[in-house]
Amino acid sequence: VTGVSIDTRTLIPGDLFVALKDKRDGHEYVEEAFKKGAAAAVIDKKLNKRFEMPLILVSNVMESFRYLAKAARKRSKGKFIAVTGSAGKTSTKEMLKVAFSKKYSVHVTEKNFNNELGVNLTLSNLYPDIDYVIIEIGMNSRGEISPLSKIVSPDVAIITSIGQSHLENLKNVQNIMNEKIDICDGLKKNGTCLIPGDFKFFKKLKKEMVKRKIK
Repeated sequence: VTGVSIDTRTLIPGDLFVALKDKRDGHEYVEEAFKKGAAAAVIDKKLNKRFEMPLILVSNVMESFRYLAKAARKRSKGKFIAVTGSAGKTSTKEMLKVAFSKKYSVHVTEKNFNNELGVNLTLSNLYPDIDYVIIEIGMNSRGEISPLSKIVSPDVAIITSIGQSHLENLKNVQNIMNEKIDICDGLKKNGTCLIPGDFKFFKKLKKEMVKRKIK
C-alpha cells in the first residue's frame, strides 16, 4: 500500500481503498477500486462477489479510518500546523505551503478537504519523514473542531479570522469564537496559537486565550 483513498474517482494505483458509508456506500465501489489498481480494500460487511485482491474485514470502517489517521500522526516526526477561521483558511494553508516548500518537505490538506473525512484522509496519507504538515480544519456546527485538533495535535494553531459564516448553526459570534478557539484543544505543550488582531472582539478573544492558558 502506497496511499489511502476514499473515492474511486481520485484513487491512485497502490492505494488502500476505504469503503466508507456516507451519501453513498463505498462497498458498492470496491470492484471499481480494484479495477483502478487499489492494493486492498477495507470493508465492514461481507461482499457477494469474490475478489483476488485482499479484503480487510473490520467491525467499523469509519473507526478503522480514524485509527489509520491516528497511527500516521503518531509515527510522524514533522512539525504540525493547524489552520482554521471563518475565511482565509485555504489561502493561508497554500501560502504556508509555498513558503515552507522552498527548504522543507511539506504535506498539506488537498483542496479544502477540512472536515473529519478530509483531516483523517490527510493524516492517513502522511509519510513519517515529512518536515512540516499543514492541516486545514473547518466546521459547520459546535463541537466539530476540538476532536480534530486532538487528532492533529498541532505545534502551532492559526485562527485566520472570526466572522459570521456559521450564524445559522452557532447563533452568534461569541459561539463562533469559542468554536474557533477549540483549535487549541489538541495544541502541544508549549505550543503557540496565532490569532487575528483586527477582530472586532479582539479583547474578548485575548481574554479567553489567557483564561485557557494558551500562548
